[in-house]
Amino acid sequence: MTSADNRGGTATDANTLVELAARVKAATAEQQAELLNDAFAVVFGPPKRVMDDDGVWLELRVRFDGLLKWRAFESAAMTLVPEGWDWSAGTGRGTGWATLGLTVTDRIGGSSDDEISREASTPALALVAACLRARAAAESAK
Repeated sequence: MTSADNRGGTATDANTLVELAARVKAATAEQQAELLNDAFAVVFGPPKRVMDDDGVWLELRVRFDGLLKWRAFESAAMTLVPEGWDWSAGTGRGTGWATLGLTVTDRIGGSSDDEISREASTPALALVAACLRARAAAESAK
């Protein structure tokens, strides 16, 4: 699995994913749209011409932009979840932080014990940080 799955993106270096995950974790709620855009660019790569990928990238981008426009940040973050991964959410027990985790599922041959959890100022940012760390782990394992 590449960091972009089969949805039209390009492989991204694990260090780039980890660095962006750290920025996302430290971000404020006001920075959500900007960092979601940065994560989309890192995960799915630069704009593609429709002829290059049968419109997959363009379809994803249009949907993603619509979600950002309507401030549906959690839904936008869900588009970044690696294919074959599930996610779950929990609270940070009075810390003011959102905690979200990604769990590998058996359908991709992984162990259901593998989990990546991240905390951030909003649920969307926590999910983005966890997604980026999951993708970095996949890149490092190659």
